[in-house]
This record gives sequence, structure tokens and C-alpha cells, in this order.
Amino acid sequence: MALHDLAQAAAIIRSTDRWLADGVRNGRFPARRINRKLFFTDDDIEVIIEICSITPSGLSGDAVDSTAPSSMTKTTLRRMRQQGPSGRFRVGEPSRVRRTQAFETDAVSE
Repeated sequence: MALHDLAQAAAIIRSTDRWLADGVRNGRFPARRINRKLFFTDDDIEVIIEICSITPSGLSGDAVDSTAPSSMTKTTLRRMRQQGPSGRFRVGEPSRVRRTQAFETDAVSE
């Protein structure tokens, strides 16, 4: 069982030391503490990569499972559910576009 320190694990994952340490501190990632220093096994690194992975099925327009662990925020998940497979909104248009069109219609009618 090989142990990697924080800097080595961050280099393997291709992230920053701070991001990885914050994830461990928040209880999101597994790690070992030895003499107040963080160490990661190869299995820990694989679990961290799995936790942060975004599956291609979530990006293809299929139904997004909001219970699946991912790095997407609640807002991103909500927006993906609102969008169809083409990437455009399924129901209506964004409120910004509706407001602009309403403004233009008011200006024309006056």
C-alpha cells in the first residue's frame, strides 16, 4: 500500500493542494492523517476521482440524476433538466429574452 502526501496526490489528480485539503476537511474525500499531515492511498485517489467524475450520460441530454454524486452545483443540475437534447430550453425561453421582447413590443405599440 503506497502512501502519497498531499502534494503528490494533488499532482496525480491534477488539482491544487488547497482544493484537495479542503475536500478532506469538509469530509468529501477520504484520506489518512499521520502526525497531522494528510496522506492518500491509491484507493483513496481512485475514490476521489470517481466522486468528481462527470458521466457522459449526464451531458448528452438524458435525464439528470440529481442524487448522483458529482461536482455540478444544484443550479447546473436544474438548468440541465430544463434543457433539451439540443442544448436549448425545452419550455419557453430564458426570462432575459422574454423581458427584452416584451420591452420591444411595448416600445412599438406606443
